[in-house]
Amino acid sequence: MQEKSGNAFGVAAEGKIIVAGGEDCESVLKTSCEMFNISTNQWQFIGSLTIRRKYGSMVCLKGTLFVLGGTDRIGRSQLCVECYDPTEDKWIKKTTIPVKMISEESKDAFTGCVLKRSKGVLDKLDVVKKNRKSSN
Repeated sequence: MQEKSGNAFGVAAEGKIIVAGGEDCESVLKTSCEMFNISTNQWQFIGSLTIRRKYGSMVCLKGTLFVLGGTDRIGRSQLCVECYDPTEDKWIKKTTIPVKMISEESKDAFTGCVLKRSKGVLDKLDVVKKNRKSSN
């Protein structure tokens, strides 16, 4: 990588490894995002995230990169979901993660997650959703 970054997050997709966020050695959160091209063996910067975060999650769904979760500098949950637009080379805020707070004292209802896709699993979830609607 071109920049040191602890507590960063990333994903491998379509012959590339993308790493974003994290913090430097002075604990300054970052919005930077870097992409490693396996075929050229080179790192390059791509568009910066819209918010600073560490410990986030990144997924690639149908060729689109999404970032969600993580925490800010003082450990508060980041609920913003961003997606990457490669034509504009920028991240765009898409939505906010809908969560119910665990307690009034704790604002840490969501910090990050690991998402894995197995063949057919998402299709089965769509079927379940449709069946619930038709049974009401």
